[in-house]
Amino acid sequence: MIYRSLSADDVRPHDGCNLENDHGYLPRLSVRHTSDQLRGQIYLPAVNLFLYVVIVAIVVGFGSSTSLAAAYGIAVSGTMAATSALAYIVTRRSWRWPMWLAVLVVAPLLAIDLAFFAANLLKVNHGGWLPLLLGGALFVLMRTWDRGRKLVTERRIAEEGPLRSLIAGLDRRTPPLQTVPGTAIYLASSTDTCPLALRINVERNQVRHQQIVIFHADMLDVPHCGGDLRVTVDDLDDPDDRIVLVTARFGYRDRPDVLGALRLAARQARELENLDDVTYFLSRITIRPAKGGGMAMWRKRIFSALARNASSSIEYFQLPEDRVVTLGSRISI
Repeated sequence: MIYRSLSADDVRPHDGCNLENDHGYLPRLSVRHTSDQLRGQIYLPAVNLFLYVVIVAIVVGFGSSTSLAAAYGIAVSGTMAATSALAYIVTRRSWRWPMWLAVLVVAPLLAIDLAFFAANLLKVNHGGWLPLLLGGALFVLMRTWDRGRKLVTERRIAEEGPLRSLIAGLDRRTPPLQTVPGTAIYLASSTDTCPLALRINVERNQVRHQQIVIFHADMLDVPHCGGDLRVTVDDLDDPDDRIVLVTARFGYRDRPDVLGALRLAARQARELENLDDVTYFLSRITIRPAKGGGMAMWRKRIFSALARNASSSIEYFQLPEDRVVTLGSRISI
């Protein structure tokens, strides 16, 4: 389950990175950052394609700019009102203005915007329904993903369990685990919990690799990350068990290169001496809608469909496909 911090991660279908800094209102998309100064200046190919298709459909459907006037009026006035409402949130949460000052500045602007919006609502039957329909649909999708992500994250963390306690108990299991040769790289969404793929290998397959590397990636709020702090290695309280936790840090304009980060970590960890003979293990979660659980069934089905169509973490992390093993688990929401 990964995603841009490199996001729980939320319910990404695979492990990989931590996106605690992301709000998680959409599944992972292909994101191209275009600025070294502003992280929010991005290009989303999938979103642009969606906008192209919608715009062509609207132009063909309405036939003329005159017919689009009502839809345009509601869209613009609604955007203005929403911007004023968000300005109040910014003044209170980010700028720490007192409430009276925030209300004094924002209330007149919001009143004007709402007046324009109310006037345009008279044109709903003449095409004004379109921006309301699109906006409402996107709002439902984003809120559904956010709520479902939180539910899956809670269940996933409970299923993963603490990382250090599992590692500490590997040598005390009965019957003893079978040790197989080679190095296993487990992508982890958190440095605190155990990757599901590792837990599955231990509890269901009763095996462990000779060398185990748990890889966690962090996406920072800087365009590029370099220097000595880019990669850190933790022996997880036992330098002799050949199990290490590697944390790699990437800037938002860096391409998450797992192999490159592991090569840097190899200078500090003997478990990474031979990177030509490694197997990457990913955890994949299958979402099963079930009754109850804090969300309507139709929203659970939407969330499940969105989760299935999130972008591949194999491509995102530039992993060699012939060396990737995916171990799955099912979570009911």
